[in-house]
Amino acid sequence: MSAESGLNGNGHNGRLPTGQFRPGHTLGGRPRGGTKQVGRLRRALEEAADPEVVGKVMAMLAEIALSPNEDIKVRLHAGEAYLDRCVGRPRQTLEVESDPVAERLEEIRDAFSRFDPTDVKTAVLTFLNGGTPPAPPMNGNGFNSD
Repeated sequence: MSAESGLNGNGHNGRLPTGQFRPGHTLGGRPRGGTKQVGRLRRALEEAADPEVVGKVMAMLAEIALSPNEDIKVRLHAGEAYLDRCVGRPRQTLEVESDPVAERLEEIRDAFSRFDPTDVKTAVLTFLNGGTPPAPPMNGNGFNSD
């Protein structure tokens, strides 16, 4: 089978008959220890980086980004690379107009705030001792009618 089909040379797709990946198989993701290897490599590169060279590269990126003689795509890429390294990539945000879980938690919090702590303690102790605690008056939403 060809590499394009996702199968390796022995006709398997890297999985055992049970569907699990074979030991050491990398088509399904990073091999074991890959994250540690990447971390070690990154630390080694950071330690080996010459601050003078890094400064020159950053200056070159800034110069290209600001040069009116460069193609706009080249300028944009250089500017993006420069800002990514100086400021960091922007954090991804998610706007949520309504959060039903948060709204429900707020309703529950509000309902519990209406209970007298002494009544709650008595109800819990009654329940733990095998009794049936008195039910507070409820409205149609399952909360106190206060």
